[in-house]
Amino acid sequence: RTPFEEVSTLHRAGQIADDILGEALLKAGAALTPRQASVLYAISTGKGPSQTELVNATGIDRSTMTDIARRLQERGLVSRRRTKDDARRYVVALTVEGQKELAKAMRADRACASDIRQRVEGEITARVMAEAAEEGRQGGEAQVIRLQHLGLHIR
Repeated sequence: RTPFEEVSTLHRAGQIADDILGEALLKAGAALTPRQASVLYAISTGKGPSQTELVNATGIDRSTMTDIARRLQERGLVSRRRTKDDARRYVVALTVEGQKELAKAMRADRACASDIRQRVEGEITARVMAEAAEEGRQGGEAQVIRLQHLGLHIR
């Protein structure tokens, strides 16, 4: 498998996870996107994290993080304030409303965790087996072993 194929497969797995989590968030009554939920979660695990620290924790790029933080602030879910030592840096904290919305998101997260894992593993397995069949490798044993090292359970 080439790095292009690996990245494509991982990207597709991320899309599947986002779709499942998005549906679960709606069912739980959380008016959040999966990225917004991940930002609220990252804020909750730190002590007044900066937007830069949130970028590092979530993998969301800086410009998107700025937009997400602004939208969450406009909705009253987070507060942002500049730090005393660096006027360019924002510290972000959950508001009471943000904590309530995060509680809904956490219920959604727990509700869909096994479904995400099962569907992502199924997607990766299907892609690996299809590629192995194209390459003439019976069963794709080498690819399966590689995926098992990543912690994926291949059927």
